[in-house]
Amino acid sequence: MVINPFYSFLKSIGLAFYRGYRRYLVNKLYKDRITLIKQVVKKNKGLLVEHAFFASLKHKELTKALHKNDAVLAREKKLELDSYLSGSLIKMFKENSAFVIEYFTKSGRSDFLEPRISIKIPLKNGNKQMLKDLLRYKGKYSTPDFTLESNSGIKDVYVSNNSKVINNIPKYAGAYTNLRLDLEKAKKYENTFSWRKWISNFRIFNIIDTEWIDCWETEEACEFKRIKEKMRPYRTQKHNPAPPAEACYKSTVIIPISLSPEDVSTDFLSTASKIACEVNKENSSTYDERKFFFGFLFVDHHWREYFDEKNGEDLYFLQIVSEALAMQMFTQSQYTVYSNSYNKTQL
Repeated sequence: MVINPFYSFLKSIGLAFYRGYRRYLVNKLYKDRITLIKQVVKKNKGLLVEHAFFASLKHKELTKALHKNDAVLAREKKLELDSYLSGSLIKMFKENSAFVIEYFTKSGRSDFLEPRISIKIPLKNGNKQMLKDLLRYKGKYSTPDFTLESNSGIKDVYVSNNSKVINNIPKYAGAYTNLRLDLEKAKKYENTFSWRKWISNFRIFNIIDTEWIDCWETEEACEFKRIKEKMRPYRTQKHNPAPPAEACYKSTVIIPISLSPEDVSTDFLSTASKIACEVNKENSSTYDERKFFFGFLFVDHHWREYFDEKNGEDLYFLQIVSEALAMQMFTQSQYTVYSNSYNKTQL
C-alpha cells in the first residue's frame, strides 16, 4: 500500500495542531486555577483579619457593659455580637461558595447545573448526635435534622476527620446510605437500562435524570418517615412533589471543618479544651478533639463522576475553603464558647 506523502504531511500538521491546542488548554486551565487560588487566599486573609478585629471590638463592648453591671446594655451588646458573628460567617461562606462555582465553571463542569454547596453542623440532642443545616449557597431546599448514622459518608468523615469523595452514588447505593435516598429504588435504577440515564452520563447535554430524582425523597417525606416510622408516602405533585435536581446528587464531597493535631500543636488544643470546659462548667478538662470539629462542608452534583479524583485538585481546592471556614469558626468560638463575658450574659 502506497501512502500519499501529501496525506502524511497533512496528518502530521493536524496532529501537531491538536497537541499544541491541547497543551494550550491544559496550561490555560492550570494558570486559571493558580490565579483563582491566589484570589481565594487573598480574599480570605482580608475577611479573617476584618472578622477578628470587629469581633474583638464588639466583645470588648460586651465586657465593659458587664463591668458596669448594666444588664440591659450587656444583653444589647451580646445580640450585636451574635448578629455580627452570624453575618460575618454568612459573608465568608457566600464569597467562598462563589469561588467554588467559578472553579468548576472554568473547569467546564458547570455549564448546565451548578454544584450544590452547604455547611452542616453537629449538635447533641440527648444521647444522639444530630446534624443541622447551617448555611446553603443559593436555593432554599434543605433537609430536616438527622442523625450522623443515617448518612454513611458523614459518619465516616466524622470518625476519621478526613475528607471523603463519593463519585458514583448509584453504584454504591447500600454501602452508601442517606436518609432521603430510597435504596431499593437506587439499586433498581443502577441495574436497569434507560436512554435518559445513558445520555446523562455523557455530561454534555442539558438533561436532568428524572429517573434518578424518583429515587430521592423530599424533606417532608423524610420527616414523615422519621416521625411516623411508616412507609414513604405516595409522591403527588400537591402533597409530596419531586425534589429539585440539584438535591438528587450522584456525586458528593464531604470535607471536615475542623482543627486537628496536624494543623496546630497539641498544647494549643489541650489548653483551649480546658478553657472551654471551665467556662462552660463541664466536668472533663482533658483534650477532646470533637470540641474543634465545627461542621462539614458539602459539595455535590447531579452528575455521576463529577469530581476529579485522579489528580486530587478538586479536593485540594475545597480543602483551602474548608480551612478558611475552620479559622473563621474557631475565631468566632473565642468570643462565645471560650468567653466568660458572653456566657455570663443572659438574654
